[in-house]
Amino acid sequence: MSKRYTAIALDFLGTGDSDPSPSEYTVLDHARTVVSFMDSLNIRQANIAGNLLGGHVAAEVAINWSERVNKLIMAGPGSFGGN
Repeated sequence: MSKRYTAIALDFLGTGDSDPSPSEYTVLDHARTVVSFMDSLNIRQANIAGNLLGGHVAAEVAINWSERVNKLIMAGPGSFGGN
């Protein structure tokens, strides 16, 4: 896969190795972070994949910034109680 794609994995705000969040972030907050991250790397369009919470965030990016998403890959988004 690395011969054709560059994979970048983000820690969402307040999760993973990120600092604890001062407040609860919404799915839209995380989606905005993805787009901001893409902007900082001058990524105009990308294949976006997400699992569980990441699936919801990937869908939110695709809904609100469809021109930024080439392909959407969602794995097990299931039920998420976030906003």
